[in-house]
Amino acid sequence: MLPTKLFSYLLVICFFLAACHRKEGINKEPIFTNNAPESVVYKRKLADLILADDDALSYFIKDYRVQDGHDFLLVTVSGPDVLATAYIQINDPKGIEDIVVKRANGYAGAELEGLKLQIIKEPNGAVLLYQSVENIAD
Repeated sequence: MLPTKLFSYLLVICFFLAACHRKEGINKEPIFTNNAPESVVYKRKLADLILADDDALSYFIKDYRVQDGHDFLLVTVSGPDVLATAYIQINDPKGIEDIVVKRANGYAGAELEGLKLQIIKEPNGAVLLYQSVENIAD
């Protein structure tokens, strides 16, 4: 009986440790609270934050979409003062081929470590283009 209880406690502890892996940010930006991720103001503000302090941000896979003939990886952007959703356009999937083929199925919550983006500011907001990733931590 004692080994079963010990195993159960260890299993619960492991579950909580795994759940704590994701660094959750606290959103202090009303633009992200009051606007949709597809809106011009949302995309511009997120692009500005990524340009200003990319090293303080973490990126976690949320979903995958195809819109207007483009592939997008939806990620949660988490940092000290931000918690937002980014649509990252994928033109060249080098380094994330499996994610693209599987349409992110099985990758929800995985962290994109060392994610590099190209940011193109446009009249309709900003486009975040995938460039590369150092590691995918599941």
